[in-house]
Amino acid sequence: MSPFFSIITPVYNCRKFIKKCVDSVIKQTYPSWELILVDDGSTDSSSEICDRYCFDARIKVIHQENSGQLTSRLNGIAAAKGIYTLGLDADDYLDINCLEKIKKAIDISGSDAVLFGYRNVGYQRGCVRFELESGKEYLQKEILKEIIEKTNHSLWNKAIRMDKFVQADYSRLKERLDVNEDYVQIVSVLCNVDTAYVMDDILYNYRIYGKSISHKYDVKHIWDTNTATEYVLRKLKENSLLDAELYNAALLAYLKMVGPRIFGLFRERRISAKDCRTIHKSDIYMRSKRMESSGNFNRQDLLVLKLFRFRQYWILKLFARIKK
Repeated sequence: MSPFFSIITPVYNCRKFIKKCVDSVIKQTYPSWELILVDDGSTDSSSEICDRYCFDARIKVIHQENSGQLTSRLNGIAAAKGIYTLGLDADDYLDINCLEKIKKAIDISGSDAVLFGYRNVGYQRGCVRFELESGKEYLQKEILKEIIEKTNHSLWNKAIRMDKFVQADYSRLKERLDVNEDYVQIVSVLCNVDTAYVMDDILYNYRIYGKSISHKYDVKHIWDTNTATEYVLRKLKENSLLDAELYNAALLAYLKMVGPRIFGLFRERRISAKDCRTIHKSDIYMRSKRMESSGNFNRQDLLVLKLFRFRQYWILKLFARIKK
């Protein structure tokens, strides 16, 4: 009998956290699941730790050369047998009743996707819920706008029907991304989803720590954000979903992602004048200007964006040093 849930976990050098991650699945109060661990060429002991769990028939381990999270997830999906799929990062963990509560929401709504809240653990704490009213079902464009605009792009707080997930096509994505792979993937999947149900429950534990790639600063992350945003806009257009509202949402999401990265690069002195000029010349950056307003950003974030927009680099550098 096929499991109801297929949980896909890309694994790369997470030896400190992978045991708690896997154990949180084994302890679930809902039993119909499979866990697919995709070892993405780990160079620490993560690979061996994964293999130790093969005693449980519900756990599969795939070993591959390092290829990135998107490829890891796609390889995991290809091996999956479940009706719904759920992402789980190797350094995170689930609440013990996570799957049970999601299954009840699916039974109530019959939706293609179920969205739920998460809590930050580590050096940042607090709970994050969808801003849409909970206990309700929403149509495709409503969900796309919420997820894109609020940059809630992760796969791990969304359970999605497997048949909708496997329809997604990434053939036009020609380069490997270090960041925003989730963004590319979730929008591609949601282009196939008709309805989604929003839960109020906090079911996932997202670990924030200094070595996480999403909390490092590299100029390539700016180029990756450009690539991901252009891909998302193209994907929406191909599926006849790109109206003015979603277009503006994507531009706003772009600024929300690049603003903190630009500020971080100035703070860490890791951005050159040439890098700045290249960013300014990029098409997506120029188009995003229309969304730089006080209605979309708090005072500090808007100040950073405006200083960079008007090339006031020395002021931005001074401001970044003060904040550091």
